[in-house]
Amino acid sequence: MAEPSELNDEPSQEDLAIKNQSLAARLQIAVAIMVPFFGVVNTWQSQYLQTQLQQVRQEAERKQQFAGSIQSQLDNLTGKDPTKAKVALASLYTLAKEEGDKTILFTIAIVSQNEELKKTIASLVADDSAASQEFKDKLISKLGRIVDVHGRTSSASDSRPQNDLSTEKQLLEQLTQDKKNLSGWMYLGKSAAGGNQLGSDKTVTSSRVPGKNEEITLQTACNLRETAPTGRALGSIKGIVSKGTKARVQEIKRKTLDGSSEAVWGRVTISD
Repeated sequence: MAEPSELNDEPSQEDLAIKNQSLAARLQIAVAIMVPFFGVVNTWQSQYLQTQLQQVRQEAERKQQFAGSIQSQLDNLTGKDPTKAKVALASLYTLAKEEGDKTILFTIAIVSQNEELKKTIASLVADDSAASQEFKDKLISKLGRIVDVHGRTSSASDSRPQNDLSTEKQLLEQLTQDKKNLSGWMYLGKSAAGGNQLGSDKTVTSSRVPGKNEEITLQTACNLRETAPTGRALGSIKGIVSKGTKARVQEIKRKTLDGSSEAVWGRVTISD
């Protein structure tokens, strides 16, 4: 299994369990100190801390149990039998009671480089009606970083050809489509320096460089970025906008490519 270098921004289950146990110990000490000093008058404080202590303990035990469930399925998740791997991942996703647990499973599937696992987690997330927008936004951020790593070398890579079957890109596009009132920067195409016509690599249906407040329609799926490019640096990806999406242009920026051509970028807003 590949090392989760790009996505490993969550603590491990063991780290979380240790932190929760440490917090539980501190709360227990606090209860022991407060009761003798404040007595019956502040019994409610003791009861509150006892309740908090119990909740922390229960959460620590739950996380340890879930970590144990992952450990027990590692052979199936990393084995050569795709059916066992998919069943194991689906079973673990069902057991995941918190979105933090689901995020861990998502990370495991994506960094595994196992296409069957990636497709399974994509399907599970897409069908998860209980998933919050905060959870989906976290996944969008992770997927955006992956897509960025593979497509940072050229502006043209910001469009997603119809035959691009990357699981990460398909899931990112689907999650982006579910969001409301999106805005950001997208690559519109290439033009002659100072020109008004877009070349064959354009991402919009029109062949003309759009003006401010003009509505455009995408002819291919396209990355939506936080900021316009600065020098060779591109803004981080915040989603993939689907083919056929209509957007309104707020601003146009041109980036010189060579002495005779420019990349045209648009800051757009997308709403239902």
